[in-house]
Amino acid sequence: MLPTSLRMAATGLLRIGSLPSRQLLRELHQAGFRRYLNLSGVDLHTVYPTLPPLPIRLFFLADVFSSPPVPVQPIAQDYLRHVPAEQTQAFLQAVTVLRAWLAEGRAVYAFCYQGEGRSPAVALAALCGHFQLPLDTARELVHVLRPQAKITAMSLAAAKWAGESSL
Repeated sequence: MLPTSLRMAATGLLRIGSLPSRQLLRELHQAGFRRYLNLSGVDLHTVYPTLPPLPIRLFFLADVFSSPPVPVQPIAQDYLRHVPAEQTQAFLQAVTVLRAWLAEGRAVYAFCYQGEGRSPAVALAALCGHFQLPLDTARELVHVLRPQAKITAMSLAAAKWAGESSL
């Protein structure tokens, strides 16, 4: 069971979701969310040409997190064996950006296309580092923030790898 203080801190700082609608963007702005971590590969200004400038960091990540070919008890090297180097570096950069924004106390909306694979995986790794959480606790927290999240063996391997890479 997650401590209430951790749940509240994370909920105030991070939301994990899917490609946002204009209405959701307005609601997020009204709720104080001022940073957007876009892991969908879709430029929001292409979808919404009249969208005002927003602090959005766009990363192109393949969704290797939905049904990965790794063991049930993943190790960090499983991520490296199954994912090209440019993708592992993009993942690490996204985790680094998210951790920096969380450390600044910035409210962040992290999203991918469906909000099930990439954004939960990046959030998992960032939460482990930011709050110094064990993987199981961070996984539970991700599910509080995004019940639809699919935390797979590849997500866990990537989070382990990111944690080891940022030491």
